[in-house]
Amino acid sequence: MHTAFRTDDPARHDEAAIRGRFRRMLGIPDLEIEVHAVSHWEFEGVVARRQRKGPVFQAGNAAHRHPPTGGLGLNTAVQDVHNLVWKLDAVLSGQASDVLLDTYETERRPVGEFNVRHCLTNAGGHARIATALGLRADQSEEEGWAAVTEWLAETPEGEAKRAAVAEAVASNADDYSQLGVELGYHYESGALIPDGTSAPERKHPLRDHVPTTRPGHSLPHAWLSHGGSRESVHRLIAPRGLTLLVDAEHAPRWESAAQAVAETGATGATGATVHVRAIGSGAEWTDPTGEWTALREVGGDGAPLVRPDRHIAWRAPSWTDDRPAELGRAVHSVLGLQPAHPN
Repeated sequence: MHTAFRTDDPARHDEAAIRGRFRRMLGIPDLEIEVHAVSHWEFEGVVARRQRKGPVFQAGNAAHRHPPTGGLGLNTAVQDVHNLVWKLDAVLSGQASDVLLDTYETERRPVGEFNVRHCLTNAGGHARIATALGLRADQSEEEGWAAVTEWLAETPEGEAKRAAVAEAVASNADDYSQLGVELGYHYESGALIPDGTSAPERKHPLRDHVPTTRPGHSLPHAWLSHGGSRESVHRLIAPRGLTLLVDAEHAPRWESAAQAVAETGATGATGATVHVRAIGSGAEWTDPTGEWTALREVGGDGAPLVRPDRHIAWRAPSWTDDRPAELGRAVHSVLGLQPAHPN
């Protein structure tokens, strides 16, 4: 069971008082309760100074802790791991250098800091709802129930109070309607090549999510057709190596460029794998509704380069004669490698 005490209330350490509170909550005054353990959770926002030190990496609650308001604890932890595991695999398999692992902290720590601040702010928003409901910390239990009764009453006063509570709940939408936080989080530096563009504008930065293929952002979801079934474009992203999403018409030239990257190799590492996934007429994957075409933000002869965690590493708005060399530099930069034969 769970209950809340003020930090200066001595009853929070009194097992008899705790049992009494639970009996009142359940409405069973003579209930026998055996206490095995009492633990105290403290309201806090904490971020580790470092998320990497040598071969040790911190993720999840070891790296950041915050109140549950907003429900971002597990989200942030899974994002940490999703970011880290493909980098560990790339280094251990010889496709990347140890430099890539430094980008874990570069990318994830700012997100952790933001989410901690956001959840602390969310928690403060609940006070507005309690105030609108007529609940105060200094009132008696009877006064609290009287406020709730007035809120439920079919009277002009009750109607006014319900309207005030509804307005307070709506004002706290950043707590429970936060797609901009959950899906719009992105990286400005790290294992990516910025292209000089700005992040898309959002009317409500915390609530609105605007899909984009800007480097550092998550690959937008779009439905494609594959073998007669509907599949997400996310299914095309390889779990190892990097993935180029290209139009079927221009796939051959991108495949040649990707093969050149693999053959170039790098000092102290094997060739970097770049998977080319064709979408369009004549390919296994097609875009019958044009949904992917509308979201990709590059021309038909362009291509986004996607990491295994489905974040955009680099993108080419169109094809030029310099693209193969640019692709090679981008791949080696993202993976922390130095080309064996620089151009």
